Amino acid sequence: MASNQVDADAKDKNGQTPLCYAIKEGHLAVVRQLLESGKVESDGEDNAGWTPLSYASQNGCEAIVTLLLEKAADADRESINSRTPLSYAAENGHEAIVTLLLEKGADADGKSINDRTLLSYAAKNGHEAVVKLLLKNGANANWESTKDRTPLSYAAENGHEAVVKLLLKNGASANWEDQTPLSYAAKNGHEVVVKLLLEIRANANRESTKSRTPLSITLWPKGHR
Repeated sequence: MASNQVDADAKDKNGQTPLCYAIKEGHLAVVRQLLESGKVESDGEDNAGWTPLSYASQNGCEAIVTLLLEKAADADRESINSRTPLSYAAENGHEAIVTLLLEKGADADGKSINDRTLLSYAAKNGHEAVVKLLLKNGANANWESTKDRTPLSYAAENGHEAVVKLLLKNGASANWEDQTPLSYAAKNGHEVVVKLLLEIRANANRESTKSRTPLSITLWPKGHR
């Protein structure tokens, strides 16, 4: 078959193109070759609503992200679960890519499925630099998801002391949710975070809707003694 008859943008059963596969494997030269051919869509979606930029942002491919943005890829395009390229970059701690996407107008306070914010993804995984970037660009430190979770609760649950401090400094409430950040930290035995929250007067006796306090959550079913 002659090369000019090859469909460079053909999709497989998952709706993924050669460009998607090259990006997922980090093949910069191939990505550049496909984009410069003018025969591929730089912003096409697969069956899950993922774009090439989504894959590059998740994988931390800064050079590929730059190439796609130069080809006018949408920095704020949502997938089926309302995730944006910025949410994937934030979740995985790719600071340089987060910066690039924010500079292209991506929403630092965007919401995904269950109304989770990008900040909550970064906070959960302890990505302090990304948390700082998102807060600087208008992310709400107190946004509560439909599951009654805030960024602080995720950071506390996973023992990310630096992120907890950063969120508190930016106005996050230690007594916001049904099950408080103190409860999550206590349950997982994060002594330093527990101490930090108590020092800023988190309510150690606050009961959840199930009448559970941080202490009772710690002791049941197994305690951190």
